[in-house]
This record gives sequence, structure tokens and C-alpha cells, in this order.
Amino acid sequence: MTPRFDIDAIRRKAGDDVFTRGEAYFTEGRVSIVDIGPDHVRARVSGNETYRTILTGRGDRR
Repeated sequence: MTPRFDIDAIRRKAGDDVFTRGEAYFTEGRVSIVDIGPDHVRARVSGNETYRTILTGRGDRR
């Protein structure tokens, strides 16, 4: 099962500048998904340096 994330919540948490930069990296093909689990996504990001990052979720909230 692929995790689902609330994009608006991610934007609020990261802030507009960081979110916009991350979105640009993704659009430019600089983000490679390393692993997807039921509550997380791990990725390798190539920016000024190459680094790994993880996005975690807590499940559906209604």
C-alpha cells in the first residue's frame, strides 16, 4: 500500500519556500524514491549536495 499524504499539511509544516524548492527538485527529476512503506517514503535528493530524506505519516485523519 502506498502512503497518502496531505500536500497542504506538508506545505504548512515545511513552509512555502522549502516546499516550493522541494517541488521544483521533484519536477526537475532530482528526487529518487529509495523505499516506500505503509507509513513513509524515503528518497535521495540531489541539490547543492546529495542527501537522503524521509517523509512519515500517521495514517488517515478524518
